[in-house]
Amino acid sequence: MSEEVFGANSEDMDRLLRLIGRTPSPVNPHESYDATRLVIGYTTGGATARIGTTLGKGTATMRYLAVSGADRVLTATTDTAAIDFFNLAASAVGTNRYVMLLRFGDVLVCNWEEC
Repeated sequence: MSEEVFGANSEDMDRLLRLIGRTPSPVNPHESYDATRLVIGYTTGGATARIGTTLGKGTATMRYLAVSGADRVLTATTDTAAIDFFNLAASAVGTNRYVMLLRFGDVLVCNWEEC
């Protein structure tokens, strides 16, 4: 009982984190492109730079923050499939870099990358 927070236990949280971190699917008819979320990714093939108004493209695997004592650790999700994303930056993103991806419906856009 001491582990429960508003009725959620650690098993519920593990299940929720797996759902949050899974590969995004196309927008359903009842969803809108206003549905956004932040996703942590780790680039597997880097990403090309944006040229003018044409976004760059890249691939990454999903990560989530696991609890390790008082620390948080970036951890790979159980679904290790590479996901495609678009790069907003005018510079390329290297391989094996952490990125913050913003989901717009079924599209992921890189809005922050590790230097």
